[in-house]
Amino acid sequence: MNSSSNHSWVKPAGHLALWLLLLCLPIIFSSADGFDSLRFLRYNLVPLTFHCILFYSNYLQIIDRFLFKKKYLHFVLINLVLLLLAAYIVHQLKHYLASFAPPKTYKSGFRGQQYSHYFYKDLVSMIMPVVISIAARTTERWSENEAEKKEIEKENLMSELQHLKYQLQPHFFFNSLNTIYALVERSPGLAQETIHNLSNLMRYMLYDTDKEKVLLSDEIEFMKQYIGLMKLRISENVNVSTEFPENTKGINVAPLLFISLIENAFKHGIYAGKSSEFFFAINLKDNVLSFVAKNSNFPKSEDDHSGSGIGLVNLKKRLELSYPGKHKISNQSTETYYQTTLEIQI
Repeated sequence: MNSSSNHSWVKPAGHLALWLLLLCLPIIFSSADGFDSLRFLRYNLVPLTFHCILFYSNYLQIIDRFLFKKKYLHFVLINLVLLLLAAYIVHQLKHYLASFAPPKTYKSGFRGQQYSHYFYKDLVSMIMPVVISIAARTTERWSENEAEKKEIEKENLMSELQHLKYQLQPHFFFNSLNTIYALVERSPGLAQETIHNLSNLMRYMLYDTDKEKVLLSDEIEFMKQYIGLMKLRISENVNVSTEFPENTKGINVAPLLFISLIENAFKHGIYAGKSSEFFFAINLKDNVLSFVAKNSNFPKSEDDHSGSGIGLVNLKKRLELSYPGKHKISNQSTETYYQTTLEIQI
């Protein structure tokens, strides 16, 4: 059972409580002489009954069928007829009930000009439930539209994230196959072990990341395995160091969020015949997670178009969808190293 079903009684209960309160107010504040049942019937129960009829006629039917469908003339005419009819019936009932009052308290005030005065007074009072019903239903309609809008935005977000993830998976798999290909001739046994490790990584990508958020500890383990995979294809004069927190306190993050920065570091941080250094770290402070990817700087020439760049484009889109206004990417470059820092509010 969903939450809306669990709370379906709240609105009717609120309406009932409000009408009961309006009905009981004259009893609560009755004079010291005692409760006047006839006066309560004339000036509270009868008018309140027709207020209730007018309110729910509009709230449940008329507003949706006419006002929200921009049939303004029909809406005004129907309510005008209802108002006049309700005011007339209420006024006649008051006049009839007044005849039961003691002679000293009953005055002939329902004649001539005073008759029309009381009628118009009743008519004006009948307008209030119509106005309140319009305000209540319009507010609810706005709330419903906002809820539907948020639900559509959420569905679009999940669809876009799925699309971006499916783009990343073959991209990641393609790079991993290149690593295994380089190992097959040089070390067949290690290539077999790498294929096994790759299957674990792909299992995580296919099944464990099919959520909006995953545990940071799982994501860190995935990055460690991927970095270990990358170490197999690089030369011995490359040094890779990591600094990941052991205790992540059950923190959740968007899945596969940092892998693009690691891929990008390896893509730009290796140059044939030269030593390279890589450093990857996560720092947690207050409610901010900082991921650092630092690598030796070997700028590519303008003629070098290797790499599709899909990973970083993917990352920027995902950050805009998953952490709108709550993320920041900064780059720092010198002649010897290049560093990218991603900060997200968790």
